[in-house]
Amino acid sequence: MRYTYKSPHSDQEWHDYFQLRWQILRAPWQQASGSERDEFENSAFHIAALDARHITVGVGRIHQLTGAQAQIRYMAVHTEHRGYGIGGEILSRLEQQAQLWSCSEILLNARVEFLEFYLKHDYLIIGEAPTLFGSIEHKRMHKLLAR
Repeated sequence: MRYTYKSPHSDQEWHDYFQLRWQILRAPWQQASGSERDEFENSAFHIAALDARHITVGVGRIHQLTGAQAQIRYMAVHTEHRGYGIGGEILSRLEQQAQLWSCSEILLNARVEFLEFYLKHDYLIIGEAPTLFGSIEHKRMHKLLAR
């Protein structure tokens, strides 16, 4: 399959972007629509993967914490589109943005079920992270970026 990667711009693209985040990361745990957003949305860099029909099938976001650190949040790929390299491409584009910001480290909290994905992309486990919704165990991970 062929995918296109872009930052959302139109109202419809933003709707589809946030809808996928909610559908994958919040709805299965009965979280309200809107819980997939936080106070960093307006200052963050967002990327979406669209399939050949222009349907959003993957999303990710990075925001700068300090001059040297950035944090990735809200990575999600629709279950029917996993295994095609979408997550890796989104991750690569988020890392490129961190480098444009001159960051030297990326932090993230990874769901335990996706640790192998991040380990494969050179992230290291650095500690425990909060358990989400009382049941989704996370690990704190980071990656040092080459300067």
